[in-house]
Amino acid sequence: MTMFSPRKKMKSGFIEPEEVFMDSLNPLGFDQSRHEGRIERSLSSNSLFSFLLVFFIGSLLLIGGRIGYLQMKEGSRFFSIASSQSLTVSTTPAPRGLILDMNGLELAGNTSSFDIVFYKSEFFREDSSIPKLYKNLSVFLGITADELAADGFSEENATVPDEATLLRNVDTGTVLFIQSHKSDLPGIFSEERTRRSYAEGPVFSPLIGYIGSITKEEKATRDGAPVDALVGKFGLERQYEPELRGLAGRKIIQVDARGAVQKIKTIDMPHPGQTLTLAIDGRLQEKAYDVLRAYMRQAGKRAGAIVALDPRDGSVRALVSYPSFENTVFEKKLSERDFDSIFNNPDKPLFHRAVSGEYPAGSVIKPVIASAALEEEIIDPLKQIFSAGSIKIPNPFRSGEFSVFLDWKALGWMDMRHAIAYSSNVYFYSIGGGYESQQGLGVERIKKYEKLFGLGSALGIDFPLEGSGFIPDQAWKAENRLKDPLWRVGDTYNISIGQGDTLVTPLQVASYTSVFANEGTLYAPIIVKKITDPETGEILRDQNPMVIRKNFISTSTIRIVREGMRMAVTEGSARSLNALPVSIAGKTGTAQTGKPFEEHAWFTGFAPYENPELVLTVLVEKGGEGSSISVPIAKDIFDWYFSQERKIETPSQKDGFQASFE
Repeated sequence: MTMFSPRKKMKSGFIEPEEVFMDSLNPLGFDQSRHEGRIERSLSSNSLFSFLLVFFIGSLLLIGGRIGYLQMKEGSRFFSIASSQSLTVSTTPAPRGLILDMNGLELAGNTSSFDIVFYKSEFFREDSSIPKLYKNLSVFLGITADELAADGFSEENATVPDEATLLRNVDTGTVLFIQSHKSDLPGIFSEERTRRSYAEGPVFSPLIGYIGSITKEEKATRDGAPVDALVGKFGLERQYEPELRGLAGRKIIQVDARGAVQKIKTIDMPHPGQTLTLAIDGRLQEKAYDVLRAYMRQAGKRAGAIVALDPRDGSVRALVSYPSFENTVFEKKLSERDFDSIFNNPDKPLFHRAVSGEYPAGSVIKPVIASAALEEEIIDPLKQIFSAGSIKIPNPFRSGEFSVFLDWKALGWMDMRHAIAYSSNVYFYSIGGGYESQQGLGVERIKKYEKLFGLGSALGIDFPLEGSGFIPDQAWKAENRLKDPLWRVGDTYNISIGQGDTLVTPLQVASYTSVFANEGTLYAPIIVKKITDPETGEILRDQNPMVIRKNFISTSTIRIVREGMRMAVTEGSARSLNALPVSIAGKTGTAQTGKPFEEHAWFTGFAPYENPELVLTVLVEKGGEGSSISVPIAKDIFDWYFSQERKIETPSQKDGFQASFE
């Protein structure tokens, strides 16, 4: 009998039922080691071991053979596949810091988007050709050779950048197209990133600004900045670029042989930029912009500015420049229409008129001239000067000839308070340059006090490209007016009423108006009040009020000028403001430009008169008389600001900006 053969069957071919139980009935005397008395016997341990050994050896031979086959026959193919797997280290742009208004409303934030990026390591790993890439990028994605050159590509020199962002904020269709055309676009991938989001476009664009691709000059000042980094180009985005840009992260991208991203591993997490909390009241900013735009369109005017300050600490509550622009258009390549509307627009929407614009002051300078005259004690505030509508100055070189200097109308007898209220030119000619028996300040003392009030130099606002304005004097005229280098009394008359070569910015006018509102302190205007770490909430910078100078004008002088500005509202050139429930003090101005019917319209004032909390300055370029357009604009804004409706904060206002607050 063989090792694995079963016991022979019974002759009948069947086992009887009683035989099934025979093993259990074996007598004790049977020798069981010899299998006596049993019908079946078990396999021996040697037999089982032999079976397992044969099975194990067979398996090893089978596996070894397969390994050998794969190694010798398919080894090169699998090596090629393994080699085609690659790891690319990429930067992860940090989300830019948030910009919030004084109430926590988000003016600039971040949203998710997709960018199209290029990696040099992946480009050369694949079947790459720079001319082919140029052609396909142009045909498939509309990217021009000039745009590629700006990103560091050079078809002529056969060079490509290590990494570049070719398109930003693309739609899902472009993403799917890139993924399905990997062979035509070697080294090109889509990546999920963040893009800048802005509130209420034109309302805040001149203030917040926008971001754009870094230039070679900008990159030279930032070590390690990617060639395609986005940096602030205008407004607060530019002013606070170091704080807003954050710290980029790093990641490893694993790509398979087909160019598909298999795995992304973050090495260093990006750290978002710091959060800016502004002194700006977003609702006031929007209201001021809406009112200015409405009046400009109605009157057919093209440009203007509004500045609102808190006179108690110099905080900037609103900073409006018109016309404006949409900062969101800079997220993508500018269309020809967008480019022309922004860069070739004769109204210069990128020119921030409130901060950078320099204009003749007109009569809004008269409170400063009045203060100088009182401080120098050249006139008693109660002394009256008669205005017949003009004064005549004899020509010292030609007998019988006169130079005539006009008032806006014959106003009669004017003391200082009424001269401010009614804006008498004759009165200010007299105290500025002197007339008959009245001593004048002269150009040097006028310049001294205008500089004390912050004119002729930048105030130091935390905003780029602040204008300095200009104060002329004898030396300047001798050097720059070669045809008429001599300073004459007529020149002093002109600067005494804000005409001639004196230039001011709307921000400067608002700032010196604050001196009369707060009774003696000139503050540096402040836009950003607080800077915080977005990850820890730690306050990194808390901006305290910055005093430029204080107590440089006596309290008695301030009081007299304030009373004159209050009378301008109760009975003078701004009396339409007297209808408001809050008491307002102010001064109008009409600044000549040298061209007929192109005078700039000014108003500057503060409220409430007894305890001021808001200074408002309005300029309309070529707007005519200040009382006809700038005062109505100020009236609507003051009325809204001090209305009961504004004081009630609705849930929608907490959640974010609405289309309109009217």
